[in-house]
Amino acid sequence: MKKILSALLALTMLLALTACGGSGGGTTSGGGGDSTKPEVKGETTEVGDFSVLVPEGWLGHAFSNTTNSYQIYKGAKDDSDKWSTPCVQIRYWKNGDDSMLDKSKNAYKDVKDIDPVTIGDYTWKGFTNSDKPVTYLYSVEAGPFGVAVYTEVNGKTISLEDADFQAIMASLKVTQK
Repeated sequence: MKKILSALLALTMLLALTACGGSGGGTTSGGGGDSTKPEVKGETTEVGDFSVLVPEGWLGHAFSNTTNSYQIYKGAKDDSDKWSTPCVQIRYWKNGDDSMLDKSKNAYKDVKDIDPVTIGDYTWKGFTNSDKPVTYLYSVEAGPFGVAVYTEVNGKTISLEDADFQAIMASLKVTQK
């Protein structure tokens, strides 16, 4: 069942990304300015060497004590909610250290690669697994960025085709090199 769900999730993401193109809409910058894309409102946050949009209704939070990591929790109202809601965890490896990506992939059984997709300024590769409801996306074009999407927590979900998620991904910008 998990394999089928993972495959459907990957296919849905691919179809949605193809339909959505690269524009983040809302307060994000860049992209193609597709007028059919829903506008996503929120605040752009500077995190170490990158910036990211935190959509309205989501809670942004610095991840551990590292400068270039950030988590955004869907539907969390305060810190007490963040462990009971799905989230997007973003890491930027300034010096191109992408060894954590391979370590993440090797930590799971039944890993299924996702076809590369372009969102915003980056092409994202990734994988899902049968162990946990999490999808990993990464881009080696700048940095790279690594994104872990915890798609289901306590019955609450993040869909990779949601406008908010697409806007988060499209908003990622390197601000310092």
